[in-house]
Amino acid sequence: MPALEGFKDGTNIFIEFIDHINKNRLRVLEIGSRLVSPGPGGESKRKLFPEAQCYVGFDYYRDSNTNITGDCHRLSQYFGGQRFDAIFSVAVLEHLAMPWVVAIEIVKLLEINGVTFHCVPQSWPLHETPWDFWRFSEESLRVLFSPAIGFEVIETGYFEPVHMKEFPSQLGFGGVAIYAKKVREPDFSRFKWDVTIEELLGSNCVYPEPKQKA
Repeated sequence: MPALEGFKDGTNIFIEFIDHINKNRLRVLEIGSRLVSPGPGGESKRKLFPEAQCYVGFDYYRDSNTNITGDCHRLSQYFGGQRFDAIFSVAVLEHLAMPWVVAIEIVKLLEINGVTFHCVPQSWPLHETPWDFWRFSEESLRVLFSPAIGFEVIETGYFEPVHMKEFPSQLGFGGVAIYAKKVREPDFSRFKWDVTIEELLGSNCVYPEPKQKA
């Protein structure tokens, strides 16, 4: 595997997040809990949090690992005032048309000092089209989960270094991760985006249906 060549290594950030949840017996919400891929890579992440006080799975479609279904852009509306100590997603934000809106929804659901983790593609082939919207850098994640909306970034970093055939001298990464803590309630009136998914994509454009039931 090629070295990170001066970039921050994010390989162990998720492990740190997991350890924090289990050590403190936190209430955790997973965004994108559906078991999409067969095999070890598609196993439920519930088992990573055996000491969590509670574990709730949220996804667009229901399966055996998902407790609540809905649209992430309206995430807080599904929980009736319930809050969490930790919220995370793995390879989800790239499939959200407006991830900045979802970041605000995450703030609404987190307790003060609650933590959030997200890992996303930095360089990766298209997948789950037509709902594959974004690729991220470390800097873009810091903007999404910024002090402006109440976060303190604990750590960011890249993982899975790759070299693209067309750019052999330039390093890319399979993914990038962020671990952040909510340190205050923001002024939500400053962050409004009154546009619906239907307005952006059309009423006939929906996330690809599962190919097989989990």
